[in-house]
Amino acid sequence: MTSTFDEDNLERLSLKLCRKLTRSTKMEQKAIRTLAIVLVVFLACWSPFFSLNISNALCIRYDHVGLLCRISHQVMQVFVWLGFLNSFLNPVIYTIFNQDFRRAFQNIMKNVFRCCCC
Repeated sequence: MTSTFDEDNLERLSLKLCRKLTRSTKMEQKAIRTLAIVLVVFLACWSPFFSLNISNALCIRYDHVGLLCRISHQVMQVFVWLGFLNSFLNPVIYTIFNQDFRRAFQNIMKNVFRCCCC
């Protein structure tokens, strides 16, 4: 009688552990996916700026006059603002893909608008 009781307890504990591990694994996968998206967006937003900045520095250093060395100020400004856009996109990405962040962000926004509207 004691052995079946121990086996039942062991089986129940094993199932609980499997559920916890599964839940933990799902949360980790979501976190990895969110971080991967943040990284890709970061690279997409900042790579043009840094690429042009490095090429511009090389052109100045070695007095080149090629096509890459004739970058207009407007193009540089667009790439700077593309980099700034990344700062706007991070909270949007976290809000879309992370429920805890979404709740916290909603609470902050409610408090901000409540204070501003009073």
